[in-house]
Amino acid sequence: MISPACMPENLDRCLDERGYHVDAPTDVQWADTTDVEQRLPVGHEVNLSSRLDADWMGVYQEGVSDSDEIAKKESLIQRIGAESMLARVSIGGQVVSVGLGVFDRGWTGIFCMHTLNKHRRCGYARSVLGALTRWGHEKGALKMYLQVECSNPGARTFYEHSGFLTRYGYHYRTKEAFTHHA
Repeated sequence: MISPACMPENLDRCLDERGYHVDAPTDVQWADTTDVEQRLPVGHEVNLSSRLDADWMGVYQEGVSDSDEIAKKESLIQRIGAESMLARVSIGGQVVSVGLGVFDRGWTGIFCMHTLNKHRRCGYARSVLGALTRWGHEKGALKMYLQVECSNPGARTFYEHSGFLTRYGYHYRTKEAFTHHA
């Protein structure tokens, strides 16, 4: 992982010269909780729960068929040590949008935001983010943060309109492994 805090400072260049390519460029964004709250009025009804279930995971992992990958993500969510809250919007009994808020030391971290592809652009993610923002604010969070992949312009625009500003970026350097055949 290469970030502004990376040591030595020339590590990114050295890895590039050795054939490691950039993978998953991501921006870390911050916002003032009250600013996000003001931009996201109450919209669709959002259910908040600390209980993770298959319906929530099904939306979060839309399109993922690898059961091991799904189990790993579920285990990761269940092991969160800080206080957390799962949000969901349901339409006609079907969960269509989800998100996860984590409260720690005066900050709310936003994770796992996803809306089913066929339900996008209906304001469901705005409602989920708004509910998690209000939940964190009630806990005492004055600031919020999230990570957004640079390859997702829709999400980047959504978060910027919600009050988040990019503070720094990071990426991974990876190299394809090769095998020597005799």
